[in-house]
Amino acid sequence: MKKIILPFIVLFMLFRQSLFSQNYFGDVTDVPIYYFNPNFQSSGVYFGVEKISTDYLDIAITQSENYYRIGQFNLNNGNGSYGNPSLFFNQQVTCQFKGNIFVKLNTGSAVKDLIIGRDNGLQVHWNQNGSITGIQQNFTNGGPSWVSYEQGVFDASDNDEDILVSSNSSTLYYFVNNMNGYLQNPVSVDLPHPFSTFKLKQLNKKTEGYVHYDPLDRSDIIFFDQSGRDQQLPDQIYAYLNNNNNGFQTGSPFASFNTDKSGISGLEVADLDEDGYNDVILICDDAVCPTIYYARAYRNAHGQFINENTLFWSYTLTNNEISCGLPPKISVADLNKDGYNDMVFVVNNDEDVTGIRIKVFINQYPYWPLFTTEPQENFVIEETEQPAMTQTITADIYGGQEHDGGGIALLAAYYYSTGGGQYAELKVKVVNAAENRKHSSPPPPIVQKFLEYDHDNIWHPHIHLNNRGERDFSYYEIWKFKAGWQEPELYDWPITDTGWTDYSECVDATGEDNIFWNCYYYAKMVDFADKVSSPSKIAYYLTGCVPVCDGCGGDNITENLIYLNINQQLSFNVINYPNPFNPLTNIRFTLPIAAKVTIKVYNAIGQLIEELSNQWYEAGVHFVKFDGNNLPSGIYFYRLESAGTVFSKKMLLIK
Repeated sequence: MKKIILPFIVLFMLFRQSLFSQNYFGDVTDVPIYYFNPNFQSSGVYFGVEKISTDYLDIAITQSENYYRIGQFNLNNGNGSYGNPSLFFNQQVTCQFKGNIFVKLNTGSAVKDLIIGRDNGLQVHWNQNGSITGIQQNFTNGGPSWVSYEQGVFDASDNDEDILVSSNSSTLYYFVNNMNGYLQNPVSVDLPHPFSTFKLKQLNKKTEGYVHYDPLDRSDIIFFDQSGRDQQLPDQIYAYLNNNNNGFQTGSPFASFNTDKSGISGLEVADLDEDGYNDVILICDDAVCPTIYYARAYRNAHGQFINENTLFWSYTLTNNEISCGLPPKISVADLNKDGYNDMVFVVNNDEDVTGIRIKVFINQYPYWPLFTTEPQENFVIEETEQPAMTQTITADIYGGQEHDGGGIALLAAYYYSTGGGQYAELKVKVVNAAENRKHSSPPPPIVQKFLEYDHDNIWHPHIHLNNRGERDFSYYEIWKFKAGWQEPELYDWPITDTGWTDYSECVDATGEDNIFWNCYYYAKMVDFADKVSSPSKIAYYLTGCVPVCDGCGGDNITENLIYLNINQQLSFNVINYPNPFNPLTNIRFTLPIAAKVTIKVYNAIGQLIEELSNQWYEAGVHFVKFDGNNLPSGIYFYRLESAGTVFSKKMLLIK
């Protein structure tokens, strides 16, 4: 038997590796840079992308040359390259640029305006008439240097994006967006710990693209504190929830932990497991110089907590010790358009190469762990001495309104010394998507399940749709399956709204969370080139009313339940309750026929915790208890296998 099984295992592993061992990036091009002085010393180059004069994503670049501060924009050629620069700002000042942010500042505008962050303030430039204007509003701070700039929905009075600034202290400054082209004067918010790098993201509620049950819930803050390094204390991660009153709930942190390494030097926040909650990715180091850099990913436990126990992926980013102050950069995007975010790390000077190296990790869902311990793509974009990486982003620079795009490019900004270290050279590189990915099919849309009230306790299936920000989105297809049908059918199209209701079906008002179902829906996304995505996640319903509602077409609910009992495919249901739990939960499963059932529980990093069952059961409903009394709080997975069917579900232990 072992001789038979082993080759199949080897073939499976090779097949799994081949699924993700593909090219995701292709050729590399330079964005033309305007040099006011060809012999200069630089302290940084930053950029932002937005529609300026084309329907593609154009680019705005700011650079610091000696005492000159220069702003330029380059138009997108539509083929993965950018044209010559056009200057919109040139002054001889002593400040340093810290970042470019495009934010919608005017209600009547179809494009976003440019905000340039400086160490001594910020300036507003309008994006209008196919160009970036001069300074329309200027703020100068009178205190510590401003370090990091972020945008997010913060002010409690509206749903517009505001600007928040850190200052290497425990004070945060926020600028309220007036939506008339201007920002209000900054207001300070005090936090319990000093910080510089931070992210403003939703942590205890689902992220962008999902309907919030509390639409007034504002973005939360997460940052790392390096203030203990002088006392040889490890760096600490903190997160505080928004109090929805222009501040944060500082009495009790949502997250407070340190990693297995002494230092933290990079932070990104994104949903990696497609559960709707933002997870956390860290760049860690040994808090010495030179150092080796590491990547760590922590799962958000359904908006309940993030801590050291939710670590689910780790990787050593650099094999060689490299200079402090040059940490790797993180970018997150769905490179292969399967609906799951992938990770791109841009590393300075690694593997005996002095230059810029790209390491790509593809999300392997439904396989576990989500990310492998080696990159799927690993290459150098430029060899140069001591590069200083300032910024990276991933974006679809090929698609636009009625343009066939979809591919994801990586844009990276850095500078390095030339002329024996006396002068500097600035670079903004476009690492294009691989040729076969520049015009990818769109990803599956986000689908959420709801009910729409009609009258007299009659409800209808309603699904919320989101296109994940796909730039060449055209419309949705709605697919439907009902008990008795042989296969799903294309039911309604083209749908361009964010919600869709099936008025031909009615739902018992108490039946939304019923584990039985007799009807389901999913959606596909179609782009302007008529390329169609893979199916979304499925929204299940138990349709039918007693009595049958007038005109809604529902079936008798009793007959539906009888049908479920005799239909093997529809009655194989798996659920655990309660979830979250402490410390006991019951895993309930329904067997259509007598069968052997194996149930195993794993922790967040894929380690087997316990085998709960490995035996035969009669047809019907069964319960297996899981006791987490001796386990730490965190996310766990249970995997049920029976009759060639596999169910893998998540449960949350909270103590």
